[in-house]
Amino acid sequence: MARFMSSVKLFAVFLSLLTVLHVSYQDEEVNDEVEEDISNGYGNKINWVGDIDAAFEVSATENKPLMVIIHKSWCGACKSLKSKFKDSTDILELSKDFVMVNLQDEDEPDDEKFKPDGGYIPRILFFGSDGVFREDLVGPNEKYKYYVPDPLKIMDNMKKALSSQHITRSTDEL
Repeated sequence: MARFMSSVKLFAVFLSLLTVLHVSYQDEEVNDEVEEDISNGYGNKINWVGDIDAAFEVSATENKPLMVIIHKSWCGACKSLKSKFKDSTDILELSKDFVMVNLQDEDEPDDEKFKPDGGYIPRILFFGSDGVFREDLVGPNEKYKYYVPDPLKIMDNMKKALSSQHITRSTDEL
C-alpha cells in the first residue's frame, strides 16, 4: 500500500509539472499574438496607429496631421512603395510630426472619403488635425492622384501638410 501511495504522489507531481509546462507554453503563444507588427512592412521604427478611428482622435488631440497609406499585401506597386518608404530616414524623421496609419487588405475603410478618386492601391492620403481631407497633396499621375511612388514627393507632401498645420522642421533636422 505504501508503494502504491508513493506511485500516486509521483504521478501527481508529474501531472502538476505537465500542467505548469502547458500553461507556460500557452502564455508564450499569447505573447506572440500580442506583438503583432502593425507596420505591415512600412518600417517598424515609425510610430504607427493601428486603427483609423483612433488615429483621427490622436490627430485632433495632438494637433498633428494624419497620413494614411492604403495598400494590399499582394500588390506589386505596394511592395515597391513599402521598400522605398521603410528605407527612408527622412520619412522616418518627418513621421514624428504626424499621426501615421497604414491600412492593409481588409483594414481598408469602406468610407468614400478614403477613395477620393477611386479605389486603386496604393494610396497616400493626408488629413489635417481637424479631420479635413487634403486633396491638394497628390502625386504626379493625374489619373491616380494619390499614388505617390517617389519618396522625395512623399516628403514634399509631408512638409506641405506640416506647414499648413503650422509645424515646421528645419532642414538641419532632416
